[in-house]
Amino acid sequence: MKLDDYDLGAIIIGGAIHDHEHPGFNNIYMVETSDEIAVRYNDVSVLENHHVASAFKLMKNYELNIFQLMERDDEKSIRKKMIGLVLATDMSKHFSEMGKYKSRVQAPDFDPSSGSDKESTMLLIFHMSDISNSAKPFHVVRTWVDLLFVEFFH
Repeated sequence: MKLDDYDLGAIIIGGAIHDHEHPGFNNIYMVETSDEIAVRYNDVSVLENHHVASAFKLMKNYELNIFQLMERDDEKSIRKKMIGLVLATDMSKHFSEMGKYKSRVQAPDFDPSSGSDKESTMLLIFHMSDISNSAKPFHVVRTWVDLLFVEFFH
């Protein structure tokens, strides 16, 4: 897969913001308790929408606006990629997106270096990075599992 500077920028910045202002609860909890974030995002990918929207709101401040010297079209392109990447971390879509990707990979015209195949490959890699803690050393895994228990069973 060939990534351009905008792809790399979106991945790096998207990774930095993908859990911005995370309240420590999961989407299901937020929806079931009618949290204002769930209400704001109509119960759809509520945390992921909040992470990216609140980060972009913060970047509206002049001193934090990393896009201020960019052309508007370039800014829009990176913003679109970042939104897609952060939304791809929603675990409720994990199995359906994995199924779609597995099917697409088997197609004879699959080309992860361009177009929608490149985009879906980037999203999948970003999502897998988000859930990769189980591949780390056990002491790190244990810390993350403890935090996940708090998030999912609070």
